[in-house]
Parts: sequence; C-alpha cells; structure tokens
Amino acid sequence: MKRLVILLLVWWCAQPTFAQRERVTSRRFFVTAGFNLGGAGFSPNFSQQLEGSARYRRTTNFAVGNVTDVNGNASFAIIANTTIGVHSGFIVRDKNKKGFTGIEFEFQQNKACYSFNNPFVYSFQGDSSVKWVMTDKYLRAGVTLQRTFFMSDVSAMGGEQHIYARLSYAHTFYNRNFNVRIVQDHFEDWTENGRGMTARTIEANIGKGMISAEVGLKQFAPDKDRAIDIGVVVHIPLAPTYVDQYTFYQANAVVGKQNVTYHGSSLMLNFRYNFQGAVKVKVPDTTKPAPAIVQTVDTTERKMDVQLTYKTTHKKIKIIVYDRNEVDGDKISLYHNGKLVASNVVLKRRKKRFKVKLEPGSNYILMYAENLGDIPPNTAAVVIKSGRKKKNVTISSDESKSGAIELIYTPQ
Repeated sequence: MKRLVILLLVWWCAQPTFAQRERVTSRRFFVTAGFNLGGAGFSPNFSQQLEGSARYRRTTNFAVGNVTDVNGNASFAIIANTTIGVHSGFIVRDKNKKGFTGIEFEFQQNKACYSFNNPFVYSFQGDSSVKWVMTDKYLRAGVTLQRTFFMSDVSAMGGEQHIYARLSYAHTFYNRNFNVRIVQDHFEDWTENGRGMTARTIEANIGKGMISAEVGLKQFAPDKDRAIDIGVVVHIPLAPTYVDQYTFYQANAVVGKQNVTYHGSSLMLNFRYNFQGAVKVKVPDTTKPAPAIVQTVDTTERKMDVQLTYKTTHKKIKIIVYDRNEVDGDKISLYHNGKLVASNVVLKRRKKRFKVKLEPGSNYILMYAENLGDIPPNTAAVVIKSGRKKKNVTISSDESKSGAIELIYTPQ
C-alpha cells in the first residue's frame, strides 16, 4: 500500500499543466502559510445487527443542536462534519510552464459526525431521546504535496486562476466522541425503568495513518502574495477508528443488539486562505559586458568576434583544442573573460585540454592568434565538454580579430 501511494505521488507531481499560454523563463519560490475551514459533507459507517430487530438507522445530520451526555450535561454543538487547521510550506513556479508544485505541513482538528434515529422513544433523566449522535473528533498532522494547473489569467482576486490537486499523508491522534476520549471498553448506560439502551466500545484503533485528497479552484492575487482555495476534500483512514456495541431494552428485555463501526473517513467542503511571500533568488546577469579586448605586446587592439553562443548549466567545463585540418604551425593563446588560461599553444593533431570554471551569466573564451601559421587564417578546432554533452566548433582568428565563444552559464 505504501509503495502504491509513493508511486502515485511521484506520477502526480510529474504531470504537465493543462495550458501553457505564457512561457516562464525561471523558477519562482514562494513561502506560504495560512488556515483552512470546512464542513458539511458525509462520513460513512458500517452497521451489523447481532440479534433482535431494534437498531439505530442512519439519518441526515442537523446543522446545530444541543447534545446531552450520560451525566445529563447539555451543550451546544455543530452536528456536522467540520475541519479547521493551519498549514505552512513552499510552492515553486514551474520553469517552463504556468503551474506550481509545492509541499506543505498541516495541522488540523477534524470531526466526522454521525446521526441516527432511535428505534423507539425512551426517557432519561427527565428528557426524551430524539436523536443519537456520535463523532470521531481527532487531531491530524501530516505532509501534503500540491500541484496546480493553469486555467485563466483572470480570477475573482484579480490574478491567475488555477485548478489544484492535493494529496497528503497524515497521522491522527487524540480521538474523541465530542469531548470524551475514545478508549477500549468505555461503557454508558442510558436505561431507566428497564427501557433504553447501553453502549460499549468493543474496539478502538487510536493513532493511525490517514490519506487525504483534495481538488478545487485556486484564485491568486495579482502579486501572488495571497491565494484562496475552494475545494472538496476526502479523508480516508487506513483503519476504522472504533466499534460501539448497542444493546436495546424494553421491559428489562433485550430487543436488539447492534455493532456500529465508525471509520472516521469524511467527504467535505474546504476553504483555504494562503499568505505567500516570494523568495528572492539571485538571477544570473546575462547582460554582463564583454571583457576588455586582449592586447598584443605592441598594444595593437583586435576586435573580439563571437562565433558561437552556447548555454550550459554546468559550472565546470573542459575546453579541448587541436588542429583538425592540415597541421600548419598555428599558435594561439587562450583567455577566459580576459584572464590568461594558456599561452603559446601550438595546435597539433594531439588534443590539449583545459578546465575552466564559469561565472553565472555570459563567459567569453577567446582564441588569440599568436601567428597565422603556414595557411592563414589561424584556425582552431574546439570541443566544449559540458557534463556529458559535447559541442564541436572551428574558431578562426587573424591579426584584426580574435575568434571567441560565448558560454552562458545558468546555475540550477
């Protein structure tokens, strides 16, 4: 099961966006934090009749109401599924697509609510029973992966509009039925004068894993400093939370016995408000001016002639020079951004290798002709080795110009 979840997470995060109206040339990082509120929806349960005909039958939850415990203490409660929580993490804007991928840590208090019709009316401490209401109220801490898919440049908040999908794994703890801790063998007696019911917790699985999935609509503010999510979320525990056994009595006789399994899973609406701050990332300066023109000993200036522009993401590269054609005694000096790398290199069939460390942005590898050889102009066969990639080029220099290669280095 865990392997399947991991594979699904990897596959999902690798999916492309639905639309690509605008090409984004660099990744943008945002730190994000916020809160969520949600409710309504439905939580399933499983019922097993053990004997007799008296039983609880599931009914629709009320929105609000008063609940009374076995000690006669009444309190006002929201009789519906609810969620409230906080989250923080970061999201990354795709380099070449208009979408976001993110990871967040979240902490929530969730409640799955269950309402039942009584099999018959009975009185307890002067009140008549109307409904039987149970909850699985728990704390949830987990990690969430998020992916957004661009839809439109216009949203209700004035910025972009995306469809989002979230998948998370969390651990649940501190499970309660309203404010009563769920524990094995918890017993409640709701009988008076031989009429009513008793409840006993015969199984409790407290502290378990939970998988959650959510889809919805994300609205960004124009500066992407805020965002609102409106979606539907489903929480699926990896095991049921607890099982209660209910025994119904009339005239001191058992008229029904029923086991009800409360899974703690829920489907509900969710609203999330996000505060976001862009992380400043140093952008390579691709407008860096060319280095100063290399001069000969007699101060004769030569123009730099860029004969190849090559982009790379590797800081360390190899420059390989040799004479590919007829060896005619060509001699060069090699410069990197105006700094001497090697001087008076005689070009032969045998290749000579030099290592260069690039700076972010534009770098210039210049071939200064120390002579023109027997067959002008001075020509050098050059191989640029960047990681596993190779680029072959022939650079030509003479007494008026020095051939050069522009290497644009973009750190990852």
